[in-house]
Amino acid sequence: MQFLTVLGTLVLIAAIFVGAYWFSRMLAKRNRFRRFGSSENIQVLEQMAVGPDRMLLVVKTADKVLLLGVTAQQVTLLKEFEPGEFPERPSSGDGEQTSSFKDALKNSLKTWGVSSGGKGRRLK
Repeated sequence: MQFLTVLGTLVLIAAIFVGAYWFSRMLAKRNRFRRFGSSENIQVLEQMAVGPDRMLLVVKTADKVLLLGVTAQQVTLLKEFEPGEFPERPSSGDGEQTSSFKDALKNSLKTWGVSSGGKGRRLK
C-alpha cells in the first residue's frame, strides 16, 4: 500500500512538471516573446550601461535616430540626432574613422552647454 502512495506521488509530481513546461511553451508562443533590440521597425544601434538599472540607448526608428535615457521607472528622450550626425553602422577598415557613441555623446553635451569636466568621471 505504501508503494502505491509513493508511486502516485511521483506520478503527480511528474504531471505537474509536464504541465508547467507545456503551459510556459504555450504562453511564450501566444505572447511571441522577442529578444531585446530585435524588431523590424526599431533597431537598437548602441547601448551603454551608466549605472544599476540605468542605460543610454541609441535607437533608430522611422528614419530617426534617438538618444534615450532608460531607467526602471521611465524612458526619456535626451536628443534626436540630425540625419548623418550619428552613423548607423561603423565602417570597417576603409581608413576613415567614424564617430562613436562616446564622440556623439560628447558633442551633444557640448551642444547642451554641459562640460565634460567637473565632478564625476571625465569623458576622454
